[in-house]
Amino acid sequence: MGKETLPLPHPSEVSRVGEGRCPSVRLTPSLSPSRASAGSGVSAIDNKIERAMDLVKSHLLLAVREEVEALREQIRELSERRAALERENLLLRALATPQQLARLLSLQPPGPPPAPP
Repeated sequence: MGKETLPLPHPSEVSRVGEGRCPSVRLTPSLSPSRASAGSGVSAIDNKIERAMDLVKSHLLLAVREEVEALREQIRELSERRAALERENLLLRALATPQQLARLLSLQPPGPPPAPP
């Protein structure tokens, strides 16, 4: 893109500080018709970008929600499996003789002791 220059007022239209000779001179540049249409083009592009970003955000939120739901389901299944295994472990310990438990403990590799139920 080429460099765009703003129209400058004629030196006779510019007042010096403290002088109020030209109250009608605006310090903000006015837009010509070609600039106004360029501004609406920029606005249209901004709107498209904003809509695209909203669409991406919606898709990401949907994907995250689905993933969270899948992980919650997996956590629920693992919790149920853990509870079933703990029940099975308690039952087997209750049915095992002291000699069987001693033999099992001697076969276990060294490491942290099993957590109590």
